[in-house]
Order: sequence, then C-alpha cells, then structure tokens
Amino acid sequence: MNFRRCHHNRKGSVFLEAVMAIAMAAMILSSMFTLQINVFKRLVTNSFRFSRFVTTGSLFYLAALDRALGQEKFSYQKEIADPSIKLTLEISPVKNESSLGRFRRLYQEKTTGTWQEWQGEKQETVVQFTFIPEKKSEEKENVPVKKSGP
Repeated sequence: MNFRRCHHNRKGSVFLEAVMAIAMAAMILSSMFTLQINVFKRLVTNSFRFSRFVTTGSLFYLAALDRALGQEKFSYQKEIADPSIKLTLEISPVKNESSLGRFRRLYQEKTTGTWQEWQGEKQETVVQFTFIPEKKSEEKENVPVKKSGP
C-alpha cells in the first residue's frame, strides 16, 4: 500500500478556505450593518422629536412674556419653518371637576405641535400649570404699611 499524499489537491483546499472566510466575514458585516442602520434611524428620529419638543415648549415663554407686558391672550398660533412645525397654545382655567379646581387663578397651558412625517401627521402635546396672581390695584400700592413694634 502506498500512503503518499496527493499534492495536486492542495490548491483547491486553499480556495475553499478563502471562500468560507469571505462568507463568514460577509455574514458578520451584514449583521453589523443592519444593527448600525437601526441605531442610526432611532437616533435621527429621537433627535427630530427632541428638537420639536424644545420648540413646542418655547411657546410657553411667549405667553409668559406677554403676561409680563400686561397683555393676556388665551390662544396663540405659530408656524416655524425649521423644524417644520405648527404650534398652538391654549390657556384655560382649571376645571372645577378637577382636584386642582379649588385653586383660584390656576391655569392649564397646553401647547400642541403638529408636523408631517413620512408615516403621516404626528402630534406632540406639552402641558403645564401656571398660577397667575391677581393684579394689585394702584390704590393698594400707595397705602402706607403700618409697622408694628417699638
């Protein structure tokens, strides 16, 4: 019996090993690519949502500024180009049926942001409660305050 190895099959096994290594690398890289795409998509979506959320909350400052200037409005509408969003602010007294209804001069400020996405129209709502004290009359401000004590 002759147990010599054949040397002419050596090149075939090297080619087969190279093909298997490339196939394994392709499977690993394709799964990493899919993971990377999903992470990037989630990052972009959350980034857009956060920028619109901040923009929606900025309408509260507009209402507070108007109150400081003595102009009380109870409805605001604003359209912003970048990011493309339509904002609506509604200010209403807290309803008496609510547990917060017993507080006088407590208002609910609700800002709603609406925008278009590829999935359809999206909407975010931000709510805050604001206590607006009664304005002091000029007569009360001019009355001298009595000091007690010696």
